[in-house]
Amino acid sequence: DIYLTTYRPLEEKTGLFRSFAELQPTERQVLAFADRFGMLLEGDNLQLDSSYGPVSIHAEQLQTWKENITQLRRLVKLWDVVRSGDRKVLAKLAEQSVDPTLPLAVQTRFHLNDANPAVPVLSTIQRATDQVLREHVHTTLLFNGNEPRLKVFLEPQSLLGGLWLQFAAAVDSRKTYTQCAFCGESF
Repeated sequence: DIYLTTYRPLEEKTGLFRSFAELQPTERQVLAFADRFGMLLEGDNLQLDSSYGPVSIHAEQLQTWKENITQLRRLVKLWDVVRSGDRKVLAKLAEQSVDPTLPLAVQTRFHLNDANPAVPVLSTIQRATDQVLREHVHTTLLFNGNEPRLKVFLEPQSLLGGLWLQFAAAVDSRKTYTQCAFCGESF
């Protein structure tokens, strides 16, 4: 018999997306995170050569972790700048986000020329986050407890989807995080 352990890392660790974004994308740190919270995606069956012939293992490429850590880290940093309200840094970031070769209608649609320099930065966060959420989070109607009522639920399809959903919810509610002086984790 295989025993499965149910855990709720996104509820237990309300700043888990920040911990993920702060990881150094090294094999050691990624493995420690994966051992604690699981694989990012469903994983693939990778074929490895062994002295007994090809072996299929359920694993993920380190490169997948590196790319996702880097992407979420960049957006968390942008969000931190928006929350800081540092107009000078925001103006510089807003200027970098505008591609002058884009048609004016596209620039307007994505708020790239907005007078408030936070808006183009938020637009960058919005577009990147939406793309990941569309791929890794599904919506569904479920019964709400024992009531004869349906409620919309967002269901992460993987740990990666959960991390991005947690980030999006934090941006939505303008949460502020601090690090625990004892363990160093964000909450």
